[in-house]
Amino acid sequence: LVARLQSASPQSLGVSGLVQTLRTVRSVQARIQSAQAEISALDDRVRDGLTSLQVGIATLDDLRAQDLAYARSLLRMPSTDTPDLSPSIFGSFAVSKIKPLLYWAQFVDRYLPPGLNPRRRPGPKRFRLDGADVAFPSAGALPKFTLAFGEASLAIGGAGVAAGNYQAVMTGLSSAPAALGMPLRISASRSDAIAGPGDIDFDAVIDHVGDISRDSVAVRVAGVRLPALTVPGLGATLDLGTGVSSVQFLRTGDEVAGTLRWQANAADWQRMASSSTGIQARVEDLIWRTVSAVRDVDLEVRFSGSALGPSLAIRSNIGTAISRSLRQQLSAEIDSAEAIVRAEVDRIVGEPIRQTQARIVALETEVRNVIATQRDAIEEIRAQLEARINELGERRTSNSERRTANKRTSNN
Repeated sequence: LVARLQSASPQSLGVSGLVQTLRTVRSVQARIQSAQAEISALDDRVRDGLTSLQVGIATLDDLRAQDLAYARSLLRMPSTDTPDLSPSIFGSFAVSKIKPLLYWAQFVDRYLPPGLNPRRRPGPKRFRLDGADVAFPSAGALPKFTLAFGEASLAIGGAGVAAGNYQAVMTGLSSAPAALGMPLRISASRSDAIAGPGDIDFDAVIDHVGDISRDSVAVRVAGVRLPALTVPGLGATLDLGTGVSSVQFLRTGDEVAGTLRWQANAADWQRMASSSTGIQARVEDLIWRTVSAVRDVDLEVRFSGSALGPSLAIRSNIGTAISRSLRQQLSAEIDSAEAIVRAEVDRIVGEPIRQTQARIVALETEVRNVIATQRDAIEEIRAQLEARINELGERRTSNSERRTANKRTSNN
């Protein structure tokens, strides 16, 4: 139609031809609008189809993740949440240090029982059984010995181990605390030491006034020689050297609680001979590299519960360091195994998925190009048709105006 209109003019078409041409143009314009609507609908359907394909690709990705998870489960990888290994490393050492505290707690209770309970003491030596002396304190009786308040200070000069300043305060010392009605309190300290332990602080409260004994002791010693110990679990010996040792102990009746702590900043490690091979040797090497680098040692033992069998809680930066190192090494091994599994899964299903994705992208590009080309072609035809119709309309108007002007001239 556009081609025919290129050579047409109002004169060549005539009135009837022009009317017929306009009708044809309107029909073609309606077909163009219908084609544009069809292309728009097709574009919407294509978009929906591409969206469905993208959803399908996402589903493929999910299936790939499931394949990877299944393959990973076949490795039976252990958890990387490693516990603090301090209890297994220092358990025996902690028990050996707590036993004396529990013994002395029973010793004090034996000679200073709570309240007005009878006090048993070994009897004098005899040829036959020695027997025992039992004292029955009474609330109104005066104790045989009482020191309500005592204070002492001492300064020892020189450069020996004993040199330094000493202070001590004691209140409520009595052979019958219930009769006195106040607990025994002891506070002592040492400072400005030349040799040996630098600072010593000692505080104790022994309350046997009521029916239930309440005892507490707190000791802190700085600059003391700390114990050396063998740690079979690490395959090493540990010499803590000089550091700070502290003890806190609390007893209420048959219940005890306390804390023992050792702090050193120049620990010395010595590795023990080992005949391990294979994976065991690798683990021992890892542990040794970890602990041998730890010079600042902080070991803490907490206990609570019955005096006959308290529960223990052991914490140390050594156990934490080993757990962290094992966790890092285990994570590295797991990452390596996962990389192998991931590569194998990608080899089996990854490449087909990537090919499918590439085909979908190519299809999307192709379809969009086709639709855009058709839309542009129809739009171009519509624009040409409208331009030609407008041109014919302008020429018809111009011819009509010329005829009118000629008619006026002839009448004049």
